[in-house]
Amino acid sequence: MKLSDEEKAALLREIAEQNDGRLEPQKVVEASEEASHPFHTWFDWDNEIAGPKHRLEQARALIRSVRIEIRTNTVPFRAPQWVRAPDRKPEQQGYVEVTAVVALDARLKILRQELDRCIGVVNRLAEISAAMHIAAEFTAAQQALAALRGRLK
Repeated sequence: MKLSDEEKAALLREIAEQNDGRLEPQKVVEASEEASHPFHTWFDWDNEIAGPKHRLEQARALIRSVRIEIRTNTVPFRAPQWVRAPDRKPEQQGYVEVTAVVALDARLKILRQELDRCIGVVNRLAEISAAMHIAAEFTAAQQALAALRGRLK
């Protein structure tokens, strides 16, 4: 059964509510184990094909797949509903609903985390483009991202 983003969002929110508002991939896998759960078909349950670690990756992909519609005064747009919890250590799992983050320092930390991922991707692209002798194309992007990251301190 194909679920809409709204249906997935509601189910993920239920799982998060049972975990003090935190959404963790392991909790999504556990909730989905029952064949009657709507997320059950999202996962590979044959351990010869996909073991528990693979299911955690599938849960992360499920969480990242949900987009919510945000309406502004000008135009509606879609954005990720769940982001990495800003208070988690690098080795800890956990997501929070983006619209539930109120504190400015937590919001800034989320933006810095997302921007750091973006910088990593652009730096990798610059390295690849250098090998292809077209590195100049990414220099401006690297500089712009570094300047933005500096403003988010």
